[in-house]
Amino acid sequence: MRKRVVLTSVALTLIVAGIIVFFVNRGAKQTEPIALPKPNISNYLEEIPITSNIEQGSFDVPTSAPLMSVQRGSLSESKILEIAQKLGFGQNYKTGNDTRKGRVYVFTTETDSLVAFLSSGEITYTTRKDFPAQNKQLSDTALTSTAKDFIENYFSPANSLSFSFVTYLDSADEHSQIVERDLANIYKVNFSPVRSEYRLVQENPTSSGITAWLANDGEIFKVEYKHFETATLSSEKHPLKNYGEFLTTLNEASLVSLDDGNIFPNDLPKDTIQSITVNRVELAYLQESGKVVYQPIFLLSGVAETTDGDSLSATLYLPALK
Repeated sequence: MRKRVVLTSVALTLIVAGIIVFFVNRGAKQTEPIALPKPNISNYLEEIPITSNIEQGSFDVPTSAPLMSVQRGSLSESKILEIAQKLGFGQNYKTGNDTRKGRVYVFTTETDSLVAFLSSGEITYTTRKDFPAQNKQLSDTALTSTAKDFIENYFSPANSLSFSFVTYLDSADEHSQIVERDLANIYKVNFSPVRSEYRLVQENPTSSGITAWLANDGEIFKVEYKHFETATLSSEKHPLKNYGEFLTTLNEASLVSLDDGNIFPNDLPKDTIQSITVNRVELAYLQESGKVVYQPIFLLSGVAETTDGDSLSATLYLPALK
């Protein structure tokens, strides 16, 4: 009798366990992953034939990547006044309302200016700099350390920024153009609000939105800063396009820059570019205005052929998620 009770009890346990597993699996099958919308990338020049010189062995991108979740923060009036005071501005300032960004605070001296937007949390600081400056042959590491210390001392909390990339510029008159490092006299040091091995870019591929401009004597003469309350990478990784999918979707890429950032596609007639050949791909995160999730994209570099017979360097963005 005792053996029968034990066997019956074991049988009931197995039946109950089977029912639980059935319903758990059933619920799991009903849960489908949320499809993320494609990044909204402006494509000023459409229907351009795009080909790739990248071999499969050189397609050095991961198979998956996390998303970057952010919460852009506004700035309080007291915080703006605190920043202005630390930078040496007095209590005299002007306020107004920008049609796109809302309430704005403007501080000026004979040599410096500070423009801060309350709602969007955006700040631009500039100080007058005479060129050419003494070239101190500073390394990128030294320039990055100077820029990071300055931004975290005046604008953001300590240890809140992660280095992203440097853009090298040559200043001529009031204009500047992207050049190789050994020809540069201006260094744009870009940061990300979260530590990542991949750069953070805006629609302009030369800037991350948290940027310091340094002369080759190591002095900072401009800062652009966007305030983030939080910024994290998701624990879950999302699958990225493989080499074959990269090739089959290549014509969906958007041309965002020409001639190393010196020409923007919207400044050209639509039939100027005849074809583009891509020769380099890397992963990056695209900072989209108004979005709280930044997706990984393929940052493509190549050469554009024009109707005038010119060859221009080209930068393109291609959605990277499957």
